[in-house]
Order: sequence, then structure tokens, then C-alpha cells
Amino acid sequence: MATLLLLLALTMTPSSTAFTTSPSTCTWTPHGSPYPLHALSSGVCPLESPPSHTTPWSHPPLCPPPANPSVGGELADPCLYTYATFRGNSGLSLITSPDIAASIAPALDDTAVPTPFRGFTVVPLPRRGLGVLATRPLPKGELVMVAAPVLLVRADFLTTTTTGGASETGGRYSVRQQEAVLERAMRQLPGETQRRVVGLARRGEGHGSFGELVRDVLGTNAFHLDVEGVDHLALYLEPSRMNHGCRPNVFWRFSWKHMTMEVVALRDIQPGEEIVYSYTFLGYTRQERLAMLSHWGFTCSCAMCTAGPSEIALSDRRRDRLFELHATLSAAAEAPESLPRERIDALVAETRKLIEEEQLDPQLVEYYQVFARVYLALGDGRRVREYIRAAEEKWVLYEGEEHSNIEGIRGLWEEVEGLGEDEEDEEEW
Repeated sequence: MATLLLLLALTMTPSSTAFTTSPSTCTWTPHGSPYPLHALSSGVCPLESPPSHTTPWSHPPLCPPPANPSVGGELADPCLYTYATFRGNSGLSLITSPDIAASIAPALDDTAVPTPFRGFTVVPLPRRGLGVLATRPLPKGELVMVAAPVLLVRADFLTTTTTGGASETGGRYSVRQQEAVLERAMRQLPGETQRRVVGLARRGEGHGSFGELVRDVLGTNAFHLDVEGVDHLALYLEPSRMNHGCRPNVFWRFSWKHMTMEVVALRDIQPGEEIVYSYTFLGYTRQERLAMLSHWGFTCSCAMCTAGPSEIALSDRRRDRLFELHATLSAAAEAPESLPRERIDALVAETRKLIEEEQLDPQLVEYYQVFARVYLALGDGRRVREYIRAAEEKWVLYEGEEHSNIEGIRGLWEEVEGLGEDEEDEEEW
């Protein structure tokens, strides 16, 4: 079951989101760092035809030579870039390849970022550490917070190999190099940002190097972003304070235009209610959720996980059934003659009912597409158009106007061209 499309995980933490821009020119001048740093040597990060300025970077790029050049090397080696005054002096450090840094630069414009009316506070909570509470009513669909990353690191830069349960060596870059670059990335940011990052660590400064502490913070708080087809770890400060809930009341989406995380109310949230989102795939059963949450070192005690045995079993059966329905309807889309039309209609209705009962609305981005393909195979133009339209609306809601499935939706619209509509009344959504 766990192998079902990752699209079923839209509101989990460490999610994978794509970011792509295509600037016409590069936006920085390559040069080495004038500052000595133990375990590093400065180098040149090549870009074609760079202009004569360093906008928007506030520090010279720092490019460590790989300690193990025979390892990896499929991608251009990363450099460290810092924009210390980004987003109201919060700052941003990037550890990525020069071409990706250049493609990101146009999105680092502070002039057009939405600023929602603040409706939450971060406070200590019993047995949950710090958490986020609503301070006013937050209606369904309201933008709760907009956050920019303070650190973005290409995931493969932090590769390590382990032997006997202990990290021994890095990958292309040694562990010492990795932590030295992470430390420099943090030290080049404003002091208040550094303090807030330290506050996210499971242990404070004084226990290992500062770079080691930053690695620990990334390991427990970072979100996965697909930038130009390359996996990156992104650290957002305020969203990192949101605790897990197996039945979340918010979801997050990535704004490609501004490189920001937008946290949106999934349902109405009342003042004093904790704002939570799911660290796991939404459709998982209790045991699957607990196994995934073990990565964060805690056992979930939310209302779903501490309910009575019969209630937990009922929820698990519904979720298992949804996986079965997805497989059955997907097969019917390939061979519509395998099921009577009445049976297909009943399975679609059952799926929608189970999603509503389990409060898994974000999964409709995937299920609506499956429904559309089933009715496309049946030649029911009206139903196909209804479900494509519904899928498109959900994609825009949960991922924004530049969502990652634009081509998939466009392909469905192209397939339905010329298919007539039947005389059935349109369904109410």
C-alpha cells in the first residue's frame, strides 16, 4: 500500500515540490572567498557570461573543492551563497550549484510577497514542546502564514556513509567540510536568525560543532524541495514550529514566484486551537504513520492515534479500502469492459464518501484524475469534464497556479477534445 503515488501525500512534512525558472542571464560574479576557513579552500564557480555585479548575494560565493572527487560528480559542484538582508533581514544561505543559484535569484524579490494578517502565536505546550496556536478565527482557505527559507541545501552535498551505526565519512565532501560550510552558511546570516535556528535543535550549542548542530536541525525540520529537478533541503523557521497531527487543520504549498511556503487553513480553525499539519502521508494507516514518525523520534499521541481500538480499526479499514479503490478504478480506466457502468459509478461514489469520512480532501487531486480517466474510457464526456475541472481546482488550491501537474491536466483536456457530452445533468460540486 505504501507504494501508491506520492501525490497522496500533499500535506505531509518533508514534501517534494518542484521549482523551475529560466532567467536569461546569470546574476552574480564568480570569485573565491577572501575569508580563510579551516577545512575549506575557496574556488571559482563557473557561469557563462556573468555580469559585473554580485546581486543579490551579500557575500562572495564560497566553493569548496571536493575531498573525494572520485565520488559523485554528476552535477556541478555546489557553492555557498548568502543574501543576508533577504525577507526583512531574515537572510538566506544557499548551498547549491551555480546554475541553480542563478535560476533562483530572480525569485528573491521582496516587493510582491503577500503578508497575511497574523493570526497565530508560538507558545510552549504540555508534552509537545513549542507549538503554534491560533489567536483568532481562521476560516477554511485562509492564508495562515507565508514563510521564506533561511537555508537551502542541495541534498547530495550532505551525503554520509555509515559503518556499524556511526557516521564515518562523507560522500563527495567530507563530513568536516559539510559541517564547516553549514557553519559558514549560518554565521553569514543575521544574529537573530542564527538564534532561532539554534532554538530548533534538539540540543543547544556547546555539544559538538555549530555545523553539526545545523545538520541536526535540517534532519528534523527541513522540507524537501525539487529545484530544477534536483532534491534540496529547505529550512523554514515559523513552519518548523508547527507540530504533527494525523488529522491536520492546515496544508502547505510552495509559491514558485516568490520561493515562499504558504500555510493555508484546511478547515475552520478556532482561537486557542493548535495549528498542526501531517508529517506523514495522509492516507496512511495508524501503524504506517507510527513507523514513519519514528524518524522524528516521537510516538504520536493525537486524537486519531489514541482513539479506542474499534475507532482506529475502522479508520484503518477505510484507508486500506481507498488504496483498493484506487487500484480497481485505475484498472477500469485501462479496461472499462471489466466492470459494469453501474459498478464503476458505485465505486466512485464509495471513494468520495470514504475521503470525506477520513477528511482526506487533498487526495482528491489524484482521485479526481482517476475518475476522469475511467469516464474517458467509457466515453462519458460530461463526467470527464466535470472531474478534470474538479481536479484542476484542487491542484490550484493545494499547490498553487503553477502546480506540478499542469502538463497532466492539459493532457486530459486534450484527450477529451471532440468527445461529446451526454444528456445527464451536471453534478453539483
